[in-house]
Amino acid sequence: MKLFTSGKVSESKLSSVGKRDGFVDNIRGLVVLLFLMSSVFVNSKGGELALPDFFAHTSAWEIINVGKGIIGIKPFGFGLLDLGPIVFYFLIGVVAFLNINNKARQRGDAKGLYRSFFVRNLAIMGMGTIGCAIMILLSNDGTFAEPVYSLTAGNVVYFWSGITAVGFTGVLLTPLVPLVRKTWWAKLIASLAILTIYTLISNNEIFLKFMAKGIEGGMSACIGFAGALLFVGFLADLMRMKKSIIWYSLASVALVGAFIFVLSLPNTPENPVLFYPRYTIGYIVGALAVVNTVYYVLWIINKFLLKNRAIPLLAALGRNLLFFLMFTAFFSLLGPVFFGGPIESWNTLLLYYFSCVLFYFIIAIPLERRKIIIKL
Repeated sequence: MKLFTSGKVSESKLSSVGKRDGFVDNIRGLVVLLFLMSSVFVNSKGGELALPDFFAHTSAWEIINVGKGIIGIKPFGFGLLDLGPIVFYFLIGVVAFLNINNKARQRGDAKGLYRSFFVRNLAIMGMGTIGCAIMILLSNDGTFAEPVYSLTAGNVVYFWSGITAVGFTGVLLTPLVPLVRKTWWAKLIASLAILTIYTLISNNEIFLKFMAKGIEGGMSACIGFAGALLFVGFLADLMRMKKSIIWYSLASVALVGAFIFVLSLPNTPENPVLFYPRYTIGYIVGALAVVNTVYYVLWIINKFLLKNRAIPLLAALGRNLLFFLMFTAFFSLLGPVFFGGPIESWNTLLLYYFSCVLFYFIIAIPLERRKIIIKL
């Protein structure tokens, strides 16, 4: 087909400089509210062990079962909270390369853009490091007491966070951006190559000893995240093609098929194929399939009903994603302090959560009216 000859997305789709995607902003707003829910529930309820198995992190599920004398992991390898990292990278990948292409046309200086991309991601790493330092200072004993994941006890890096991981993933991708930013097939090939390499090295004990340290899997997981982000960039190109419903639907079905294949493989504590704290390739494929399926359903609804219209206030949250995520960390710690300890009642917890949501919307009102975007 002619569409697949050049591999380039329609120029009209790439040149919408200054225009925002209302649908993506709506989704980002929903993610803000979901991250707020997960943070408030985990920290205000007294930790992940207080949450239902399907909601809690896999590591928390492990601890519960080890306490009961059962050693093992979830059959599906992750709970609802475990999807968080992939949700974040999915949202980045959906718009990242479109933004880069738009800015390259606007500036007329692609090399300068790549430098600023690199520096911006270094700055994000710095923000994550500072945030971790503040969390340590606010903690009771000055350290994070628990190891990152139970299979390699003691793997703790104090100044590595999810935000640090986002920045480091961007740094890793910088050399590839000039090669893949314009074509869907380049993103697909690069993604599959990186994920293949990650599959080969992710279970290497020497590699794990030095790289797989820190929250969100440390440096090692960022290799897998880089492959996932490129794959989402490939999906985003399909969404902007002619006959996008056909191509994006086929890719989504293929991704679900890959997940079904992963589920057919043996999944044991000794050789985890699908395991969140280890950030295995199975986890990345599975989480991508789940997140993309939800996104696909919402994308279809938007295509025929909303037609890319931004939902007031919700889109304002999405346009200022990082700003509101910083508030999320604050509110998750404030609950136990305000209530003098873990919140025991689920009714009180829900009341606290919706009070936080109301506060978010109050802040979003002036941002929505004036179309303000707070860039961090």
